[in-house]
Amino acid sequence: MKSAGQYEVTLDWAAPADIAGNEFELTAGDSGFVGRIGPTDSWDDYHQRVIGTVTLPAGTHQLTFSSKGAINGFLLDLRSITLSLRK
Repeated sequence: MKSAGQYEVTLDWAAPADIAGNEFELTAGDSGFVGRIGPTDSWDDYHQRVIGTVTLPAGTHQLTFSSKGAINGFLLDLRSITLSLRK
């Protein structure tokens, strides 16, 4: 990241109701959080939502998004993860 600060994490995903509810873990630098995948209407219905925040110093960081424990079927269909500096 060019600037140190707190970043909102936006997830763009699809997960039909029959597989929704799986837990995920996101880490970036020394920051991170755990959450649960919400349902969408189908594999083709993508939702974009802020799912949390991470605090990062300036510099290069590795972001990891993975399941937190066992999953039901698939974790989700992930289209993107976006970090936006909070003002």
